[in-house]
Amino acid sequence: MKTLITKIRRKINLNNVLTLCFTFPAMVLRALGYRIIPVNYRQIGHLICDPMTQELEDFSDKLNSTKYLIFLNIDEVANKYVLDKLRLKYTVVSNKQLNRILEPLKNHPLVSTNSNILKSSKVTPDSLFKRIDLRESGYRFFPVLDKEYTERNNLLNSLGIPSDSWYVCLHVRDSKYVPMGVEEQKFTPINSCRDSTLSNTFEAVEYIRQLGGNVIRVGSLVNDPIPHYMNITDYSLSDLRNDKNDYLLLTGSKFVLGSSSGIMAIAGCQAIPILACNTVPLGGSKLWGLRDMSLPKLYFSDSKGRFLHFKEVFGGDIANFNRCIFFEDNGVRLIENSSDEILQAVIEFTSNLNGNYFEQEPDLLYKFNSYFSNKNYSFYSTSKISSYWLNKHADLIL
Repeated sequence: MKTLITKIRRKINLNNVLTLCFTFPAMVLRALGYRIIPVNYRQIGHLICDPMTQELEDFSDKLNSTKYLIFLNIDEVANKYVLDKLRLKYTVVSNKQLNRILEPLKNHPLVSTNSNILKSSKVTPDSLFKRIDLRESGYRFFPVLDKEYTERNNLLNSLGIPSDSWYVCLHVRDSKYVPMGVEEQKFTPINSCRDSTLSNTFEAVEYIRQLGGNVIRVGSLVNDPIPHYMNITDYSLSDLRNDKNDYLLLTGSKFVLGSSSGIMAIAGCQAIPILACNTVPLGGSKLWGLRDMSLPKLYFSDSKGRFLHFKEVFGGDIANFNRCIFFEDNGVRLIENSSDEILQAVIEFTSNLNGNYFEQEPDLLYKFNSYFSNKNYSFYSTSKISSYWLNKHADLIL
């Protein structure tokens, strides 16, 4: 008898009861043509990419007339200006108390789209990467407002940058970053593997300056000020830094030079080219689309005393590890991109943007891409890999 009661308790848990209680309102929403997009609103990358992935999926269904709801806590949203932009496209419920009450409704099977790109059942990274190159034909996730041009120009002038000059946004994620609503002691051991060293970008910054461009560091949480001799506008530590200005700067830059971090989504969703350095994991190292470029971190095995060949990495689950503790448990250290790798990638990237395309070694690129399978997040990405990086690490590819 006790065994039977235990089985019943396992099946009839609190979540199931709450789901059952919210079935009627879910039926009403569904009948009215609404679906709910679950959004990880505490992290900027998900705040943008979760709903954008759903929108790109809908491009395959031209008769789709679904109306979407997004639930989030306004006190914990990663970027309030992006929230305002989302309100232009969706019905957003941001009241804290109402969100708490309606929590069981967000993932109710009758109305939830399950659009979180890392945990999706229907909408997957395929939807993002297969269609992200719609940007080349004019697709932008957010509407471009006329007033934003004026506001951006005023901001640039306040930063001491002529509004008619071009600039590059620089973002290097470091140990200062902790997502909204997450305790630092819990986060750092998990995601610090995505951090990188600011000084490794300085040679590339000098090259951009030689081309006539300005460089603006962005990011809401950074460790140290930039040395004055580097001639980088340190917007991150200025009094002008806020959510709106983050958006304005990133969506007006010629390109973004950054690391593996969610802030890149602000630029990416508005078709600003991205050069992403120190991307991790290797199975998710290719970010965005045709005009973008990535530089993955390398995997060094302490037990073997050498770098792991990409065939070894992709031959197991380690290619998709996205937590530091997973790498530590397997005796693997992630090695950052060097200064010369970042510099040469910037040289190639800027040349490509100007229409002078570098010739890549086809065998190296083909072999590198051949390691990806549909089990890897970046399988469908058309993003380029730096020619210099491919040639330098040919022994790990061929």
